[in-house]
Amino acid sequence: MNSSNIEKEIQIKIIDQLHNAVSQLSSFCFEIKKFFITTLFVVLTFTTIFTQKNLDPSLFLITYIITLCFWFLDSTAYYYQVKLRVKMDERFNKVREFEAGKINENEQDTIENSRATHPLCKRLISAMINHSMWIYGILVILNTIALSLFKAGLI
Repeated sequence: MNSSNIEKEIQIKIIDQLHNAVSQLSSFCFEIKKFFITTLFVVLTFTTIFTQKNLDPSLFLITYIITLCFWFLDSTAYYYQVKLRVKMDERFNKVREFEAGKINENEQDTIENSRATHPLCKRLISAMINHSMWIYGILVILNTIALSLFKAGLI
């Protein structure tokens, strides 16, 4: 086995390890969302009991705090998924170099190059605001509406 084949095999093993890490992070993100909903309802139930079943500003504050904490945690995991996918693509490109004559022009990377090359600030915002994070944004909006209605004395 020549050195380029050994290097190719090493790159493929690294890709497998990175893929496993991305899969675990993806599962973790899904579990975060389930735990978020469970935690929110449990905490709001206890808070409601402690406030004698009256609407209280603490309910809205707790909802914001829990939502923002879970959103941050989920965004962080998503950010690292993207970083790992970039590393996978780098390894894929090395393997493609070893197979130079067999490169398929239509070969897709695991992540769009533009997402990997944006400035850090844009990548962080993208991690916070994407389709998998809608649950947090929607809850912040609903909580803001409910708080406004509460302050206006409508609920």
